[in-house]
Amino acid sequence: MTNYYQVAQNLAASLPPLGGDLCKTARKVVVNRIKGLVPGRYESLYLGGDGDPFLQIFFPNYKWIEYEDAVTNITGLASQWWTDFAVSTLCQCMYHQTRDLRKLLLIDAINRDVESRNSTFQDVAYQWYGHVLSLAYPPYRDAVNAVPDKATLALTYVNHLDSDAWVTAKMLQYSERQWLDQYWELFNHWTVMLSLGRNLDQVNATIRSLKAKGLNIPGELDADNWTSYLGWMSNPNLNWEDLKQEATPGILKEVCTTYIGSVSPICTSEAYSQNFTINSQPGHKYRTAPGSSCFSANTLVLLADGTSKPIAEVAIGDSVQGSQGTAKVQTIAQVSQHGRRLVSINGYDFGGTSSHPWLTYSGWKTPQEAPHFAAATPWNLIHNLPFFAPWGVTTLSPNLRLVGFQQGQITAVPVERVEPWTPKSSSDALYDLVVEMDEHGRSEYFVGAGNGFVLVASEIPRADTDLATAQVILSLFEKIWPYVHGWSHSLSLEALENSLSAMFRAFSGFWLPQVMINYHQTKETGETTPSPLRIDPAATLRTIAQSFVKPDGSYDAVRGVSLALLMRFFGQAVYNALNLGWRRFALASDHDVNLLAVSIFHLELCGLEGPSQKSDMVLEATLQSPNHQESHSLHSIESGYRPGFFIGFNQVLYFSSWSAPTTKEEPSFLWELILKVSSASKTSVLAGKVILPPTMQTRYLLAHVPMYDPQNRWAGELGLDFRLLTLEQRQTENDAKRQWSAQDRTCFANAFVPLAWQVILPLLPQVAEQFFKTKQTT
Repeated sequence: MTNYYQVAQNLAASLPPLGGDLCKTARKVVVNRIKGLVPGRYESLYLGGDGDPFLQIFFPNYKWIEYEDAVTNITGLASQWWTDFAVSTLCQCMYHQTRDLRKLLLIDAINRDVESRNSTFQDVAYQWYGHVLSLAYPPYRDAVNAVPDKATLALTYVNHLDSDAWVTAKMLQYSERQWLDQYWELFNHWTVMLSLGRNLDQVNATIRSLKAKGLNIPGELDADNWTSYLGWMSNPNLNWEDLKQEATPGILKEVCTTYIGSVSPICTSEAYSQNFTINSQPGHKYRTAPGSSCFSANTLVLLADGTSKPIAEVAIGDSVQGSQGTAKVQTIAQVSQHGRRLVSINGYDFGGTSSHPWLTYSGWKTPQEAPHFAAATPWNLIHNLPFFAPWGVTTLSPNLRLVGFQQGQITAVPVERVEPWTPKSSSDALYDLVVEMDEHGRSEYFVGAGNGFVLVASEIPRADTDLATAQVILSLFEKIWPYVHGWSHSLSLEALENSLSAMFRAFSGFWLPQVMINYHQTKETGETTPSPLRIDPAATLRTIAQSFVKPDGSYDAVRGVSLALLMRFFGQAVYNALNLGWRRFALASDHDVNLLAVSIFHLELCGLEGPSQKSDMVLEATLQSPNHQESHSLHSIESGYRPGFFIGFNQVLYFSSWSAPTTKEEPSFLWELILKVSSASKTSVLAGKVILPPTMQTRYLLAHVPMYDPQNRWAGELGLDFRLLTLEQRQTENDAKRQWSAQDRTCFANAFVPLAWQVILPLLPQVAEQFFKTKQTT
């Protein structure tokens, strides 16, 4: 005869270990369900054809595990729900692990969806834990299987807990502070009752009865509350941390193609991640549209005569009020809102994109001060227009003062609030003006509503940051423009942006090393002696302004997008190359490399006060893998254009412990570069990290590493790149560095475009065929 009381007593005394195998199994199965429902497959969006499933790419070791088939039924969350969770969580992992793609991902939207799905799962997590408890915990499983009547066991279990003896024993434990696992034990009792067949109302009634007898029950485990208890989960949230170890190699993987005439493969960095988030692929909703900074159609523009009219009604040739007087409108950009986030300030009834640059009053009044610009999402501004960063970019937020215009005078306008803004009309068109530049390259105008006007900048590069770089980029753009123009006829603007981004990204790891190798070879062999670049500031500024204008004066969206993308992918690399032109590069087939060289360029801060003096920042860089670690440090050499916001380093660190992972290594064998930047005069520390891909076939990677403050708030980005070198090349590089001069920089700038075109042109038809599905080259 079954002794139900003895079985119930033994079952109540048997407590699964907190954090033990049972807890790990319950979480592991859920995480495996997320991995297993990653949808889609890699495909060439331009040539067509299906590749490997993304599940196989990101989780090559995935296999169905025990209990996984019950996740949907027990939680009541359909397979599509888990698929959506998989997409958002994988995109969250891509944001944290990638270098390039992260700039294009809508992390706020990703985090919102991950948090929302966690909240939904957490409401039913107790049911899932109870199910796994009943199947995977031997004391429970064996006890239940040994009795013929589960309902009798359930009632006996309740009577045991509700007995005076059990309650008194627990009260004594509590009073003597010996009930150390109180929360965990109570949660398991409630869960066991439910899994034995009691319903929620019956479980809650038992809890109230125990509480009425004097048993101390914490609020989290009280009736109606206990189902939210998540103590069995090592982390109450399911997120990218659960995926990163297995998914990261696929997230960072390069896809390489060797073209006829190329010395080494041309590789697309983070190719699978890029593909997962493009066009109609699973993660497309979390990727930004082409970066444009514009205003809603009803935004008023202040004209030169003191009147105003909506930006949608402004015409080319209209005179508008600028910060330095009046200026004529040269062209008007018009783009689709296309899901872009719009914001407004101080209750003004108009909206601007979150990356649009607004002028700060302090930066305008005192040019030596920073920041000059503010944006609701400053990281998008410095990504889309990289040469705004040296002037200082901060977050558009309350207590900031902008440049205003009242009664014919420039004035300060305090920002009282920043809030989302929704268009009032059915039209989703957005507008930006390009007005005549002043002698410093500024194109600025006033926008507002009936209650005030504030100064904003046009979305065009600040050429005055570095005229040599601007001139090189513009010259390179004129070389490539006829080809882009030919490809663009059969593509929408968004498709063109995607195709150009993919092509420029493919070239970005190849062209710069080859240009610098060719330059040093011709210089050392005496084949040519480049003359210094003749910089004409006025001509450069005119060229920039004309780059966006068609012959009839209207805005040329294709040229605008093309130049913006060329600036985004090549601009910073050119700027860095000219500053550190003495560096050496090894192509993949040339050398048996044994050094990892990390060039540290600059720290771009947003919204945080940095050092006020030069050489005031210290950077510590640690390269580590599971079995190796090597650290170096260096001091900043300049505070950049504006003290505190653009901190220059322009130095190279050499790591001798680096070695390429082999195919025999575990997937977790990835090198990480851990970065910490601190001020000698302050105690604040910023930290960030970048993960190297499993292979570096191009031997060169450019990265912008997000840096976070101690409260884990985004503070800015650190620009750097990676190169693989031999010991002999390091010595050659050190010798060249000592001899490099400002004259060498301008000579290199003059030779840059011809050398770059020699590298790009022979490969352009082949690369274009891949990314534009065309053999047309002009």
